[in-house]
Amino acid sequence: MVYSGIKSLYNTNPFPFIPVNDENDGETKIIFGRDEINDLFVKSVGETADNWNITSPGEFVPLFYYMTDLRKAYKKALERGIKLRAIIKVTKDNIFYVKDGSQYFSEVRHMDGIVGTFVVSDKHYLGTSTVLYDEGKVNAEEGIHKTQYPTQQCIFSTSRELIHQQQKYFDILWDQAIPAVEKIKEMENLENTQLNVMDNPLKVQIMLTNLLRSTPKEVWLLFSSCTIFENTQRLFNILTILQSFQEKIGVRILILTNNTEPLKPSERTQINVTAKEGDAPLGKSSIEIRKIENAGLTNFEVQTNTMIAICDRDKSLTIKFNQDKDYTSVETFSQLIESGVYTAGKEPVMPSILSFERLWYQTKLIQNVEESVNLQKEFVNLAAHELRNPIQPILGLSELVHDKITDEGQKKMLNIIIKNARKLMHLTDDILDLTRIEEKILVLNKEKIDLYPYLLNLTKECQTLLHDKNNHMELEFKHNNKLILDLKNVVKDELVEGYDKKYFEVSADQFRLSRILYNLIDNANKFTDSGIIKVLVEIWEDKVKFSVFNSGKAIDEEILPKLFNKFATKSFQGTGLGLYLCKNIVEAHGGRIWAENNKDPGGVTFAFTIPLDR
Repeated sequence: MVYSGIKSLYNTNPFPFIPVNDENDGETKIIFGRDEINDLFVKSVGETADNWNITSPGEFVPLFYYMTDLRKAYKKALERGIKLRAIIKVTKDNIFYVKDGSQYFSEVRHMDGIVGTFVVSDKHYLGTSTVLYDEGKVNAEEGIHKTQYPTQQCIFSTSRELIHQQQKYFDILWDQAIPAVEKIKEMENLENTQLNVMDNPLKVQIMLTNLLRSTPKEVWLLFSSCTIFENTQRLFNILTILQSFQEKIGVRILILTNNTEPLKPSERTQINVTAKEGDAPLGKSSIEIRKIENAGLTNFEVQTNTMIAICDRDKSLTIKFNQDKDYTSVETFSQLIESGVYTAGKEPVMPSILSFERLWYQTKLIQNVEESVNLQKEFVNLAAHELRNPIQPILGLSELVHDKITDEGQKKMLNIIIKNARKLMHLTDDILDLTRIEEKILVLNKEKIDLYPYLLNLTKECQTLLHDKNNHMELEFKHNNKLILDLKNVVKDELVEGYDKKYFEVSADQFRLSRILYNLIDNANKFTDSGIIKVLVEIWEDKVKFSVFNSGKAIDEEILPKLFNKFATKSFQGTGLGLYLCKNIVEAHGGRIWAENNKDPGGVTFAFTIPLDR
């Protein structure tokens, strides 16, 4: 055991009681004197066969800058393939020395809290006390003060057990340390970071002007609305400033907008301008303007009435405009401004850069998707029209032949043709209406409809749907909850004379009302076998309610809440568009639609209402 009362040595070594084995395990001793210790360091590096590791506090690092013999030893060791590692404390005063000294090591890492210096290699252990200073400060410009001196005591050992022990300790520190280059970069960024909050509007305007005229190579501008962009252009003439650069720059302008906010003629997809001042040609600036709807941008919050300018990815200016001003009456740009925040430094500007880039490339993705969707819509629209044209004569002629022939077998075959032609006709109509709904151009052609003869004819036409399933259809009319007509067989029952027409008149789009009822009756028939399908019409003072009952299968409880969504179906029959279209057509009439499973005798009821226009 080696015992020392030297406090600096005790503080430096994590293991104050150093075990030493027999004489064959090596020797351990204390070395005194600066020159002797320096020679010992050089000798240790020169005799190392595999690796040499050192930890050192920040104030000791500059001393190595002036130890020429040690630097030469490091260089030779690297040439021999020795792995040299250093853990040091990087400070603002020793950054110069760390950068310079890193060339002599395989890798340098940073760690706070290092007190003293110790070296451990495959052959030696050296432990010194902390560096002592008389006066002055170490820096690259002034050098080391004459009265400063390094440690004068050092523990030197060749004990294998001690070397193994200290190597383990070094490895623990190494794993906890971070690369010195990262620490240096962090400190330099902090040193270069600026934050200036301005509440003087004129000062903010001057800052924006200086920022744009600072000869940037890249300028990104984000406007929180079209109004902000238009008024900035009107009062500050920002596009002219951007086009006046002598060097070619890339300008990206991103404008957040909404569906109802128009962008005035100054919006351009791509602007290439060659400006001239007298006879001296100026550079060509590329200005690209994009807009994106701000709805759903949950990951990037932009305050309203805000503009953000980013130059060369390391400077930004955020301008907040006065919300209380009437922009149309403002005559100078500074009158619009409420405050501004200027930021310089790559680290603090990075969040704005990442957000801008994400939004910028999102606009391109949206544009590609919209182009693809528009092509699909054009194709579907064209295909639906082309399909509809030949279906009409097929259906008309089949119905004409059906009425003239008497052979039941032929009638049955014609019923199949008529049934499928009508399905194909309804499918093409569904596709065309779906396009109109998606583009928000669905227009209703309302007219007065006498519901009694209208529904009697419609339900008779739907009889072709029921032939294969052996289902029976009924039609009922109620007025203020009082039954006034009950047709148990819509095929045999004819129009009842003397009914009061005023109870049965409604204003609606007859073609699309037929589509709704046809879809609901068709759905009822699909899921009913040998049962009853009943259409109930209830007329009230302010609305008419249509209900289609069936006694077939109930709707899966999982699908019921999203039944009227597009493509919501668990069935292999149909497209999943019918109920979605029904919902949109009913809502276009000012009504609502719903569905519920029947408790007794089972099946489903679809119902919808339409306001009465007396």
